[in-house]
Amino acid sequence: MKNISLLILLFLMASCSKEVKENNIFLIEGYFEAYFQEQPSLHKRFSNNYASYTIYNYYNEFEDVQYVALYGILIREPDDNKRFLFNYIHGLAEDWGGNVLKYEFIKHEGNDEILYVTESERNFELVYEFGIAAIKENIIYQWVVEERNDMSKADRIFGEKLKYFKILN
Repeated sequence: MKNISLLILLFLMASCSKEVKENNIFLIEGYFEAYFQEQPSLHKRFSNNYASYTIYNYYNEFEDVQYVALYGILIREPDDNKRFLFNYIHGLAEDWGGNVLKYEFIKHEGNDEILYVTESERNFELVYEFGIAAIKENIIYQWVVEERNDMSKADRIFGEKLKYFKILN
């Protein structure tokens, strides 16, 4: 009887953890999956000379943490993915008047990816971004956890939830 109770308890624990995962992992227009604390909303779509971008976000006012997911369909496939990703994250940081504090290239499921941390000042507040950018064929994928005036929550959340970032197809 004790073994059956233990098995039932383990089954319930597994069911609950699966349910939490399904509730917090969101499909971004069929391109990739990423963790958000709550349902993200479409922030904006825009195009420039390099790509057409779509951005989703969710902002938790209480914790002052923002989650961002972006994909961009590039007009031209880069010749060198690593160089492209390096220039991409440094260009974003520069656009915000900030710096890349650290970065690391990784290869995951055959895709070139870069993990990074940036620091910038926006509206007189220090903003830290913990992010991943990846490229597959001619599409760039990005997921970011952003925090103002501190980096401890964003660092922790990014570290725990990065495993849910998954490019589809």
